[in-house]
Amino acid sequence: MVDAFQHWVYESHAAASDPDKCDAMWAELWDRFMIGINYTGLEADKRNGWHRKRHIHRTPFYYVEYGLAQLGAVQVWSNALHDQAEAVACYRKALS
Repeated sequence: MVDAFQHWVYESHAAASDPDKCDAMWAELWDRFMIGINYTGLEADKRNGWHRKRHIHRTPFYYVEYGLAQLGAVQVWSNALHDQAEAVACYRKALS
């Protein structure tokens, strides 16, 4: 969700310079990605949630790193399914 918001910000400079439009986009993305959460009575908190994500302002696209880390973890897991000892050895070698 944060990644989608940041893409919108960088692709829509004019709209993204308006905090109200940013609030509206954040709420739209929240509804798209956070299905099933009832924000009745807390709509303002939902709309301005992006204000509380410091990485958006300080380290753009930081959240993408979480996805990349997960891909690495899945690769270690996949290797371990075939040969656990070798997977651990390769992981330790990568860390050294």
